[in-house]
Amino acid sequence: MEITPARQSEGGARWELAMRTLAAIPGNRETSAPASLSRDALIAARRLVEELNPDACLELGSGQSTVEIARAHPRRFVSLDHSRRYLDATREQLEASGLEHRVELREAPIRWCRRGAFAGRSYDPAAIDGVFEVVLIDGPPARSVGRLMTLPVVWPHLAVGGVALLDDAKRRRLEARCLSAWEAGFGRAVRIARFDQFAKGLALIQKLEDTPVGTARAGWLASALEAAWTLQWRLRHRRPH
Repeated sequence: MEITPARQSEGGARWELAMRTLAAIPGNRETSAPASLSRDALIAARRLVEELNPDACLELGSGQSTVEIARAHPRRFVSLDHSRRYLDATREQLEASGLEHRVELREAPIRWCRRGAFAGRSYDPAAIDGVFEVVLIDGPPARSVGRLMTLPVVWPHLAVGGVALLDDAKRRRLEARCLSAWEAGFGRAVRIARFDQFAKGLALIQKLEDTPVGTARAGWLASALEAAWTLQWRLRHRRPH
């Protein structure tokens, strides 16, 4: 797909607006639970959608963030989760707030998949359709599955100039490692900014080109490390018979 000057200008304006929006949000160390977005990250997710006003928004990992994003009134909003229990709990929260009609909740089982040089387990790509200008990555559970494949899986559905917001960016052995792998594997097709004032860290990722132009070796190496890490986690937490 040809990237016209108009599309470049639109993408640049979206990036600058997103950067200003996130930089203006003060950090808040209060967290609701280890596996959920911190309060400042919830504010960031909602405000980012309000400011960017996307035609379509995608969320990986449902919960309180689903309610906050729904309150920002994106024209189309799809939220995925691998857990029926989490989806049911999110649906109850949406119904209590009168927002259930604003969200497409979808169950997306964890599958092994390959995208270019990246391979691993993530949400079933078949659960994603359409093109999105904003993506929130807060799933799947990083310690048991890993999030390396989230950007490769959503890549065909992320608009050029669109942005993704990654939670937990401060975790060095998990999300921070994913960011480094994406920078190397996608090359100049992405740009990434980190915001350390947030309790658990946030990272902003923008897709600049349709075709990844990084190093394939980076994807292979990251995939192998991710597989080894998640296997170790599952062995350590294996339930006795």
